Amino acid sequence: MTVRIPASSGEHAAAARSILACPAGVELSIEGCPEVLAEEAPQGVHDWAGTPLLLCVPDGRVAHAGKGGRAATMALASGLSAGETLHLSGRLRWVTTDWCACCDTSRERVVLDLDEVRLQRDGRRIALPVPAFAHPALQLNAGLFRRTEQHLNECHGDHLRAAIANHTGTPVHDVVGVQLVGLSARRVTLRWVDLDGAGSAEVLFARAARDPEDLGDQLRRALHPELC
Repeated sequence: MTVRIPASSGEHAAAARSILACPAGVELSIEGCPEVLAEEAPQGVHDWAGTPLLLCVPDGRVAHAGKGGRAATMALASGLSAGETLHLSGRLRWVTTDWCACCDTSRERVVLDLDEVRLQRDGRRIALPVPAFAHPALQLNAGLFRRTEQHLNECHGDHLRAAIANHTGTPVHDVVGVQLVGLSARRVTLRWVDLDGAGSAEVLFARAARDPEDLGDQLRRALHPELC
């Protein structure tokens, strides 16, 4: 089935997907659970092809709620635009257990199968069709780019320093610091400081990334093979 996003709702759907991809905070309410501890999903919420994804601690209440298919709601504050909030409702569903080699730990993969999507902005609460919100054309959005930038800067500093050393021919021990300051489907922009001062560069991908997984592949090819 082909779902076309009406022009009137396309901007709202894109803003809503960006919030899911990069929330500043999340409130999760689960039927029958008076309190859900944040540490049960320490990595927060992720955008999994338009479906909210939680990576939860094993045997926690969120994982059990997912296995029981309990109703749940989420309120996500935007990490991009102050005053915007995304409200989601549906039923939790346990998917599988993941093992993260980087973190050396296991996580339960739980998703929220959506029934309702509402975007609160400019004093209004705007209802969005779930197919429009989850449309594949919105996979690469401003929130995804921002969250990817944050992750690479916070967790892959050594890899970024190695990338600059490789691109500029500067010894890696002379690269004092690197910051990824821009990301799109076609390019990544970096700034750095070395012993000679400050520098910046825009690195073009071999081709435009098609989806989030492909974006990761393009980053690994352009910068460092161990980026995750």
